[in-house]
Amino acid sequence: MSCAERALGAIGSAIEVLRFSPFSCRKALSDNPFLQELIVPFASAGYVALFEIESSRSVNSLAVRQQSEEDNH
Repeated sequence: MSCAERALGAIGSAIEVLRFSPFSCRKALSDNPFLQELIVPFASAGYVALFEIESSRSVNSLAVRQQSEEDNH
């Protein structure tokens, strides 16, 4: 299995938490509780998945970035 395939698997597994507990993730902005970030552990840095909570049954995935990217906070 390639590194990309393993990374995709890690992201997919981590996103499962959004099915039952999207508000358990960290806020992306202090003034918007519906814009959240999910930390995805992988290798030495991992990823951050940005998503917006639309309702109790719906979230929108907005972006997935490596944590080591310079513009990531």
